[in-house]
Amino acid sequence: MIQLRYGDGQVLRIRPPAEAAVADFGDPRGRPLDDPAAAVAAALADPLDFPPLQRATTPGDRVVLAVDRGVPQLDAVVAGAVHALLYLLLLAMPIVGWWATSAYGAPISVFWLFELPPLVAQDKAVAERVFALHGALGLVLIALVAAHAGAALHHHFVKGDGILRRML
Repeated sequence: MIQLRYGDGQVLRIRPPAEAAVADFGDPRGRPLDDPAAAVAAALADPLDFPPLQRATTPGDRVVLAVDRGVPQLDAVVAGAVHALLYLLLLAMPIVGWWATSAYGAPISVFWLFELPPLVAQDKAVAERVFALHGALGLVLIALVAAHAGAALHHHFVKGDGILRRML
């Protein structure tokens, strides 16, 4: 009889046939990550046997990160994913805004010093769709910033682990 434990105390019992080859690998034998946030960012940028997240998704896709409660260093893994997404959005937002404004045909002045050249030819229909994308990315960015701030406050007031002081 093999017992596989999962979830909150659940057990799956399996009785394999006698001729079945069964191996017990136990706990992972790897070493803990020195920098889990950097490892998450690297995994998102260059996953194994899959294109990077930014090439594998298109506007309108929904991305879900499902994480088991038993993952070691869960806080660091989630923080790494949130930071990677924050930086990706902080890079994408101005570029998508430039694209939308170019398609709309409006000039883009940079601190009244110079104007950016248009990225695409004027096309109001394209501009409307790209502005919608820009707005959706903005909402995702707001949600991530709120989650980030909430997590920092949780660490400070609930866990008392000094993360907020380190951030400031």
